Amino acid sequence: VSAYMLELYNDRLQDLFVSPAEAFSKRIEIKRDRKGLVFAQGAETKEAASAGELFALFEQGCANRHIAAT
Repeated sequence: VSAYMLELYNDRLQDLFVSPAEAFSKRIEIKRDRKGLVFAQGAETKEAASAGELFALFEQGCANRHIAAT
């Protein structure tokens, strides 16, 4: 399985699989391919071969989320 994890923060898509410093400089755009499928162009894609690896990716992405009181 391949996955990417994004967050919408301050009206910008942030890639949660890269360091926070890199995330602000990276541009991610939502696109549609020829078949009509939606994908995130410019997002870091990670591979997972098991449920444990996928859960580890989920934890990595969650650690990079912006969490603050509003």
